[in-house]
Amino acid sequence: MTVPHTIVLSPTPQPGNWVDTSGDKSMLVRNTTDDWGLLRATVSLQTPGQPDVVLPPRLSKTQISAVLNQISTTFASVNNSRFLLGLQTIQNTLPSNTFTPITVTGNAVGASNSFQLSSFGHFSLEPGQALIVKVPNIDAGYTGFQINDAWTYALPYATASGTLNNTQTFKGSDGFTYYVISSTDPGVANWIDSSNNPDGNVFLRWQALPDGTAPSIPIQTQVVNVADVRDALPADTPVVTPAQRKAELRQRLLEWGYSLHQNNNLGWITSNLELDQIKAAVGQDAFNRLFVGQTGVPSVLDRVTSAALVPNVSAVAHAVLANPAGSLSAVVNNLPLVVNDIGLPMVLAVLRLQMHIGQTIQAVVDDLASGHPENVLGDLGSGVKGLGTLVGQTLTDPATSVTAGFLNARDDLSVALMHADSYKLSPGDFGRAFNRITEFGRSASQLMLAGSSYLLPTNTPAPASSSAVASATSSAPAAASTPATPPSPTQAAVSAPSAASSSVAAVAKSPAASGSAAAPADTPSATSTSSTAPSSPSTSRPESVKSTAKGKAGKPTNSVTDSTGTPSTSEAAAPRTDASSSKVSPRSPKVRGGGTRSSENRPTTQKTAPTTDASGTSTTHSQSEHAAGAAGHSSS
Repeated sequence: MTVPHTIVLSPTPQPGNWVDTSGDKSMLVRNTTDDWGLLRATVSLQTPGQPDVVLPPRLSKTQISAVLNQISTTFASVNNSRFLLGLQTIQNTLPSNTFTPITVTGNAVGASNSFQLSSFGHFSLEPGQALIVKVPNIDAGYTGFQINDAWTYALPYATASGTLNNTQTFKGSDGFTYYVISSTDPGVANWIDSSNNPDGNVFLRWQALPDGTAPSIPIQTQVVNVADVRDALPADTPVVTPAQRKAELRQRLLEWGYSLHQNNNLGWITSNLELDQIKAAVGQDAFNRLFVGQTGVPSVLDRVTSAALVPNVSAVAHAVLANPAGSLSAVVNNLPLVVNDIGLPMVLAVLRLQMHIGQTIQAVVDDLASGHPENVLGDLGSGVKGLGTLVGQTLTDPATSVTAGFLNARDDLSVALMHADSYKLSPGDFGRAFNRITEFGRSASQLMLAGSSYLLPTNTPAPASSSAVASATSSAPAAASTPATPPSPTQAAVSAPSAASSSVAAVAKSPAASGSAAAPADTPSATSTSSTAPSSPSTSRPESVKSTAKGKAGKPTNSVTDSTGTPSTSEAAAPRTDASSSKVSPRSPKVRGGGTRSSENRPTTQKTAPTTDASGTSTTHSQSEHAAGAAGHSSS
């Protein structure tokens, strides 16, 4: 159990761990975890003076229009950013099937990360071909290999092996790791599935290095026919049968969902309430076109009946019998997550009902106030009809229903039990679990109580203020208030986990950037980080922060990465986040969160909205949890 620590972000000096934010608009925190099946460290953002929970207001048409305009403007600026265009240029101009020398990341892309090495690659293959990539083994706490398309969208990695990290790869006895890129399964370990993309880019990253020294050994490549891959690899390379690959991919999807679900908190609820209003205003079809709705998302029935989406019961039972004590510890430590999985959709259902009733009451009040009592019956009828939609959302929606919540709890508990050997039972486990569950109950109760304000009609429409716009576009507000109170100026964004169990990026936006109500210029934001992971080593630190002898950190950059850890800028649009003190645990996402350009930050059953990822955490307001068919597409 890592001792929680706090980092203060402000433009004025503060004692202890302080990051100077003067002149900056955003900050990226990458939380890299290698094993997707373990609890991860979490990051929470808190702004002094802000309420504990947040509720979005009932948005007017003017406010929704402002939100959509802001999104279009943000997308344009992101797509034309110097960082993104530069990254695309670096990768797309590389000769086919080659890699750049391994070097310190700061030398490669200009970011300030002296303890990360990286290399870019470009592959181009004919049908039936495979690219063998021979990479020297480096002593690093984390290694990630991921592929993306020419526009830096990550290729599928939840339902396909589009990424691999150090816990998922086989290292050869000759001092090298051999990756195989191809569209067809070569039947060996370390397969990177290109998902039928003949051309694409590669990003290799090493983190948690003992020093920032890059090896002089170059990365070597070889193009061969898929049928000849085994003969071209060392004899000790493991063979993977079709049955083993199928089981591997099933567990991969479950662990990806487990990692993503750890991101969800009250911000998941508020983001969905915002998205509901936007969807109702523009219509389902337009909403899908605007935010690239996913297709092939498994229904809750699919998740009950399809073997590919159901945990392997016999494997789980074997893990429990093999380690009863570890299994008990796994259950206790994951109880807060299970409660979260089930409780969040329940609270969302209550707030949706409150908002729907309030909207109906408002319509009737407006009819009477405007002298059109003849419209009352029609509005009441529409209100009753809308209850049917609420029932569907509550029972059958694949991303936000209570049913999906129970299925998420089932899957998450199975993943935890499969990793029973990573847990050791201690007396403190019970107390910590109880405290976290109690805190969730308190915050959920406050949120539902605040939701009663939705039932009250207003005499005049709420003005289309910038703070309202900021609330609607934040993936998961870091702090919230009742509908009448502006959202907190600090927002958190989370990118869906990545090849390393998930690489999460948290973006704290300044009032100037978010347009929300601004706190005094000297008001600091406190970021506390804690870890509940029993093993899975992870590193969490401001990406752009340079520590100095005086303890002062350098200014953060605006760079963002995708859920797999690939540099990206889509999170600048405010991807996925956390709420109620916004807990950003790489548990996407697309925050979002988040919020990354990854085609799968939203993949497991999700729909990305205003700003990004999967599993329902918002910042890129991704509202889904387990989409097996969706993860196979890259869209972002």
